Amino acid sequence: MATQWDPFAEIAWRTTNEEDAARPWFVPAIDIFEDDESFLVKVELPGVRPDDVVVDVQGGILSIRGERELENAQHREGYRRIERAYGVFSRSFALPDNVDGTDAVAVISEGVMTLRLPKCAPASVEPPTVPPIKRAS
Repeated sequence: MATQWDPFAEIAWRTTNEEDAARPWFVPAIDIFEDDESFLVKVELPGVRPDDVVVDVQGGILSIRGERELENAQHREGYRRIERAYGVFSRSFALPDNVDGTDAVAVISEGVMTLRLPKCAPASVEPPTVPPIKRAS
C-alpha cells in the first residue's frame, strides 16, 4: 500500500511545537523610499522602545540596531504559545553618495520608525588632468 505524502504535515507539526514557534530572532521589515529631497526609511518596530534602537551612519553605511524583549520574560513558564519574534536585531544598508547622514531625523510612532535622510549635492570628483605631452628632442 502506497503512503501519500502530505506537504502540510510538517507545517502542522512545527506550529504545535513551542520551541519552533518561539522564534529567537527578530528581523524588522524595512521600506526605503526616495523623493527629490531625501530618502525615507520606514522600519516596523512593534513593541520596541525608542531607547532600545540605535541608528548610525558611518562611511556611507546606515546601521539600525536594537532589541525587542519578551514581556514578562521572568514568567516564561506561564506562556502557552509564543509566536512573536524577539531578540537583538541589526540591519545595514549602503547609502548613495548624495545622502547626508548628519542631518538624519528619526521618529517612532505606532510601532513604525520613520527615518528621513536628506540628500546633499554629490561631491564633485574632477577627473585627473594629464599635463600636455612634450615632444622628445
